[in-house]
Parts: sequence; C-alpha cells; structure tokens
Amino acid sequence: MTASTPKSSTDVALRLSFADAEDLLSAWARHLAEGAMWVNQPRPSADAVQVTFAIPGHELPALKARVVQRPGPDTGFWLEVEPTPELTAYVGRQARQQRQGQRSPLAPALATRPKRAFERFETALAVQFDNFPELAAEYVTNISRGGLFIRSDTPPPMRAQVELSLRLPDGQVVRVTAEVVHRISAEEAQARGLIAGAGVAFVGGSANPAFAPIEAMLQQFSQRRPLVLLVDADVAFRDRLAEALTAAGVDVDAASNGREALLRLIDNFFSYDLLVTELHIPQIDGRALIDRIRLSGGEMGLKVVVLTRAGPEAELAAREATGPTRVLLKRQGLPELVAALRLEVGLTEPYG
Repeated sequence: MTASTPKSSTDVALRLSFADAEDLLSAWARHLAEGAMWVNQPRPSADAVQVTFAIPGHELPALKARVVQRPGPDTGFWLEVEPTPELTAYVGRQARQQRQGQRSPLAPALATRPKRAFERFETALAVQFDNFPELAAEYVTNISRGGLFIRSDTPPPMRAQVELSLRLPDGQVVRVTAEVVHRISAEEAQARGLIAGAGVAFVGGSANPAFAPIEAMLQQFSQRRPLVLLVDADVAFRDRLAEALTAAGVDVDAASNGREALLRLIDNFFSYDLLVTELHIPQIDGRALIDRIRLSGGEMGLKVVVLTRAGPEAELAAREATGPTRVLLKRQGLPELVAALRLEVGLTEPYG
C-alpha cells in the first residue's frame, strides 16, 4: 500500500493505492482486527479526512475517516475508516470470489423437508445476458446442476429464455441457455432485505455438451471440506466438538479467545464457512468479536453461530440481535450440535 495526499480546498484528502484487490483486502482485514489501519506517511494536518482506496483499474468512492491516537511506529498514523455501501459491496464480491465453491446452507426450518434436488454452491462468477444486452448482470451468487442466481438490479422477466456467457474460475467462458424461474426486483430486494436478480434453470442440463465444464467445476466444489473457526475458552469442550466435527466431514481451526480469533480471520480472510463462538471468551468477548466483524464492514457474509450455556429464550433472542446466524445451547448433546453445525455449512448427507 502506498499513500499520497492530494490538495483539497475543503477537506484533507488521502489516497491509498494498493497493488491489487488481494492487497486491499489484506489491509482491510487488518483494519477489521485492529479497528484502524496503519498508514506509513506523515500525519495529516486534520483528524478528519476523506480517503480513497485505489487499485489498478478501479477506484472506490471517497470514504470518511479519522486519525486516531494509539501507539505505533515513529513515522505514520492510525486511520479509522467508516465503511460505505460501495466498500461493503466491493468487499462482499471479493469475499464471494475467495469463497468460491462453499456450499450454500439450508435454513434450519427446511431441514426436515425433502433435500434439494441439486447441491448449491456460493460463487462470484462473471456473467452476461447475451440476448438481453440492455440488462446489467453483475455476477452469479450461487450455482447448482439445476441452475444459478444472477445478481442484477434489472433482471429479465419471468419465463424469459436467456442466453448466458458464464466465466468459470479457470477463465473458460461457457455459453448456456436458461429460463427465468424466479425474479426479485430492485424494489422488492430493498423492501425485504434480499439480493435483486434472477434465478434461472438450465435448459437441457447435463445433456448439453456445453455443460461439461460446469459439471467439472461443480464436482470439484463438492469435494471441498467446509472450514469452521471454533472459539471457546473451555478447552475440553472445544476439543470434543472439534474432534466430532472433523469426523463428520468438517475441518476446524480453534481459538481460545477473541483476539486469537481475529488474528486467525486475518490469516484466513474469507476462507471460513462459519464462525462458532462462545460469548464469554477472554480478551475480546463474543459480542465484541461479532460486532467487529459485522459493523466494520469486514466479514459481512460470514455465518456466525453463538454457543451459550444460558437458557431463557428472551436472553437468547436479545443475543441474536448482535448478529449471529443462529444460537445453540451447549447443554445439547454433542450429536445434536454437530448435526446443527453441519447444516449451517451446507452438509445434509448422513455421516458416521
């Protein structure tokens, strides 16, 4: 990262240039963990600044930031950046690219229903509507052997036949035909907190020779084991749960406190399928850990499960407001906890 200070008649403006998207995400991961970003240049003349993040070929709109007081090297300063929707969206798409191939979880309410016909995986594949050039297709958010969902503020109409050009992770462009079977308008998405776009079903499916590269990609995705970060100061409980999850097809990284968990998130930014944490952990407690992740614009898409020994439903509901995907009671049996966590990472096949 390099920094420069353009002249500005109103605000102190700071431009931070990064070598590539990975460099920017690494810096943002450190911001997530530290609560601020270290800038190795002389301190600005004012505490309030406008900062621009730039990588070759792309520049994010200016963000508000402020210089904060804390110990650091002799030359430089700490900068606390206020995330914008543009930054959050950019980080979210980069996160999907890093998470390419992670299974999309099945909602707990659907667990007792018949399983999905096709396993679904999260992606950020580039795509375009070849026969609707006036419509903007941002990227594919998930894909299965049956179809995919395309993020777009201007989705095609229901039952439309769409010709798609889909760029796979290896750079290969595959052209397929699909039919729109589900549609969420931009207005509906905003009102319901959803993603605007179109769910489409492949026409011809695997019988189409053009589908072979997609089939190979999905086969590779299906062989990936989910990765969970498990945070708990109770070593005995944590080790038992980690061992049981590993035997059930889930890889586990473990941490004993919130600070260690944040450092692991930096080292493996966007690699985890799920964060599982006890609330009462040392250094940075579970609530602060979740708040840091959610409110700083960092791992916005990371699923979070809270483990607690508490019982009252009102207390659990209040804790759910801090941002977990789900709250589980530690007094449940180990098989029940493992089954619930497997569901959170998209594993529905029996095990053992």
